[in-house]
Amino acid sequence: MNPDTVRRKLAGPIQILACHRRSGARGLAGNALIVVETLADLPKDHPKRAETEDIFRRLAAGLKRVQDPKSGRWFQVVDKGNRPDNWTDTSGSAMFTYAIQKGIELGLIDGKEYTTVVEKGFEGIIGNAKINDKGLVDIYSACDGVGVQASYDNTFTTNKK
Repeated sequence: MNPDTVRRKLAGPIQILACHRRSGARGLAGNALIVVETLADLPKDHPKRAETEDIFRRLAAGLKRVQDPKSGRWFQVVDKGNRPDNWTDTSGSAMFTYAIQKGIELGLIDGKEYTTVVEKGFEGIIGNAKINDKGLVDIYSACDGVGVQASYDNTFTTNKK
């Protein structure tokens, strides 16, 4: 992305993340990608650089805290892993894993602290990928897309694949 485009469109990270407190994993994960990819191109002297780095670091710390220790993935409603009707979402987990790894590579977060998070995430993703009879990869435990829902319960009426 062109650095000038990044500068013009930077208004978003704080507002974007604030809008997705109860959205599905994929919604929040998409925002994690936006923030980390913005930081990859954002000039070091940009007036919003430090604030945007802080957003990413807080997001990474939160993701580390709520990663499912059993599967290595993240839940469809990320901060509600204790709910019996919640499930881990492979597609959101793939995006979170990428964003955290990219954050390590950019020096935004400590690799010693987050490498295990990435490794667990990767193993969790691979655990839900199967080669079908046509030789193609099928991904399991992923949703079609949820978006922001009016309530927690509405999130679970979305079909899981």
